[in-house]
Amino acid sequence: MTVHTMSDKELQRLDTIERVRDKELTRSQAAEILGLSVRQVQRLCPR
Repeated sequence: MTVHTMSDKELQRLDTIERVRDKELTRSQAAEILGLSVRQVQRLCPR
């Protein structure tokens, strides 16, 4: 079994994407948190 570790930045990105999926955040809010454009967040969070 292989164990993979994630950096703090990767964990924050995952948490933010999950919050968008759960509709706790909008894509615009996620873009601001992650320092990305809304379009980039749309690619990370398909409907």
